[in-house]
Amino acid sequence: MTEAATHQHGHDHGDTGQHWREPARVRDFVARMDARAQERAPQFELMTQLLGRDADAPLRILDLGAGYGAEATVFLNAFPNASAVLVDGSEEMMRVGAERLARFDRRYRYVAWDFGEGVLPDDLGGPFDAVISSAAIHHLPEPALKRLYRQVREVLAPGGAFLNLDLVAPLDEFLEARYRDIMQGEETVRDDPPPSPEVRRHHSHLEPLDRHLAWLREAGFEHVDCFWKRLAGALFGGYRPDTP
Repeated sequence: MTEAATHQHGHDHGDTGQHWREPARVRDFVARMDARAQERAPQFELMTQLLGRDADAPLRILDLGAGYGAEATVFLNAFPNASAVLVDGSEEMMRVGAERLARFDRRYRYVAWDFGEGVLPDDLGGPFDAVISSAAIHHLPEPALKRLYRQVREVLAPGGAFLNLDLVAPLDEFLEARYRDIMQGEETVRDDPPPSPEVRRHHSHLEPLDRHLAWLREAGFEHVDCFWKRLAGALFGGYRPDTP
């Protein structure tokens, strides 16, 4: 997913969660993401490779802000013995996801939950070999992000990976303007609708990449890095140490 693809505005919660309850908006979102599936495929594939696991490994995956299951689908395809828990706060998004994921019957389940405060539910049934997320947590304020990163580490099995494909803030106004011009040009070519006021407000809370990496290290992750970046879109994360 490029940074423009992450401009999908996620499957997130908090102050923009209301519009994900509207079926028409969800249908429009899913149609636009389907049209850009090939654009996002390389980053999703890279995420599966970063796990460093054999294809037949019986992995347990946790997908935060899973939406209609696009990212989880890639992992369930790549690892035929894997299972996934998908966390999302939109009933309509989960309804669409249940249709899309029907062929993975018994290999996945949804958990309805708003993690806007950075808190995970107690009934996830971890530990997990990987926690993944895509364009779903960038809006959280600093205290919630730090809390979420600590909780993600706790639900990971030793050696497990946290991989987040998301929007990050440009480092200065020059880069912000340059990125915006490029992204708007790409949106014009695709004939995307302009972002709504709540989405523009939502994206005003972005944090720079280096702060995310520092918070992951503070939360106890190792081998923390940015694995891919294009403009304001980045794939970053880290691994839980093999020993406590």
